[in-house]
Amino acid sequence: MNIDFIAGKQQEKMYLQVACLLGRPETREREFRPLRMVQDAFTKLVLTMDELRQDDEGIRHLYLPDFLLGGGRGVH
Repeated sequence: MNIDFIAGKQQEKMYLQVACLLGRPETREREFRPLRMVQDAFTKLVLTMDELRQDDEGIRHLYLPDFLLGGGRGVH
């Protein structure tokens, strides 16, 4: 169980999971589980092509094109 990407800059860190769609419960669980296991307070995101957000336990779910076009601003 691995996290797809970890981005860092100075004292900040962001954990990113990327998937096409979260249509099946198994897929949703597979993408959110690794982020739930991280015990720090840094930003945790699941990025998909689903336009309907499915935030869970402090983990934000974002529409991938919005994240890319916004440059990741406003995700904290």
